[in-house]
Amino acid sequence: MGNFGARLGWLALCGIPLSLGLGRFWHIYVARGDGVPYPYRSIALTVTDALVGLTCAGWLAWRWRSRPRPGMPRGTGFVLLALALLAVAAGASIVSAYDRRLALGITAELAVLVVFFLAASELMAVFPHRWLRVGVAVAVVGVILPVVGRWLRSYGSFPHPNIQGGFLALSLAVLAVHMDPRRRRLGMVALAMGFAALLLAFSRAAWLAILLGGVTMLLLTPGRWRTMPSARARRGVTVAASALVFFALLRISSLGSLIEQNSIETRAFYNLVASQVISRGIPVGAGNLVVAQQHLIGAASAGSEPAHNVFVIVLAELGPVGVLALISIIGSLLFAAWARRAEPQQRAGPLVAVAVLAPLLLFDHYLWTQAAGRILFVWAVSLLASKAAERDQQAHGRATTAVGATRSRMRSKEANAR
Repeated sequence: MGNFGARLGWLALCGIPLSLGLGRFWHIYVARGDGVPYPYRSIALTVTDALVGLTCAGWLAWRWRSRPRPGMPRGTGFVLLALALLAVAAGASIVSAYDRRLALGITAELAVLVVFFLAASELMAVFPHRWLRVGVAVAVVGVILPVVGRWLRSYGSFPHPNIQGGFLALSLAVLAVHMDPRRRRLGMVALAMGFAALLLAFSRAAWLAILLGGVTMLLLTPGRWRTMPSARARRGVTVAASALVFFALLRISSLGSLIEQNSIETRAFYNLVASQVISRGIPVGAGNLVVAQQHLIGAASAGSEPAHNVFVIVLAELGPVGVLALISIIGSLLFAAWARRAEPQQRAGPLVAVAVLAPLLLFDHYLWTQAAGRILFVWAVSLLASKAAERDQQAHGRATTAVGATRSRMRSKEANAR
């Protein structure tokens, strides 16, 4: 059972990126809200939730049966504690939340995600990363297929271009960090197609995220640039970076247009609305922000969206402890990188995570306001904070050793029972 549980948990973990782009969900509870979209005020179950549950269940069965030594990399424990603090802050907000059912739903999900982070971190340390890379690569290619027919502000299989941009930025970061130098063909195809789709999404936060992540990766692992198989690959990276800068300059040059001005004013308006909720001084937060806005300010004045800044939203929903926990997650990733300072290849993952996540958290909200976004956030943190890919044969040897040790323990228990 322990061996089966470990493999089941690993396969479920590898399937999570594929499920994120499906967009299938079933509502359990929808709060009242005039003109507010359902994703901002509902509790729903998705295929991704089922895979998260399978990952946790398989890992728990493996741990219970075999009791292996914890395999979390150095510094990752502080990330786990920061996530746990965020779940505790969400639980405290139930007391003062304007809709306690929504607050209870987020608390339950965050509690499961704390277990999921621990499970993913230990499974990543045991199993070879080959199937994980295949899952991410297929997911990247799969979600962008619906782009055909809608080339500008494309959103593929996601409900909004910014969400697709964030998913692609985080997935490409995971692919780059865990790419096996000997098996890079599928990964390079996925990187190229994903990067092209990222440009077409016209998500400025995602552009900035992938730019910062790419620069961080090249600065921390310069050997990857030198060991690229051919000059053609180097030219490909140069062309990709040039294209990103070109598209970014085009977007910057249009800041004076009516569309861009409307976007800037909308963001400023929702930040102002959120600040009015924060100014009420509720110590443990007001719960779901869009619901609190309508209760405190009125439906006509509050609008239908949350602020486009996760730190502002968490401060309003969970209070100072919540935003402290969110900052602690970033700080613990930096500490994990410092703890691995003697291993440049292994410290790149946590720093790339910070570089990619910071713009997405500062300039958008879906990584917190939507259930799939919260799963995407914890999934990316757990994978980027884990050890970078080694040769698959070495990882396969570790997995075989762990499974063999489990079987030996089970046989010895049976012998003692006789």
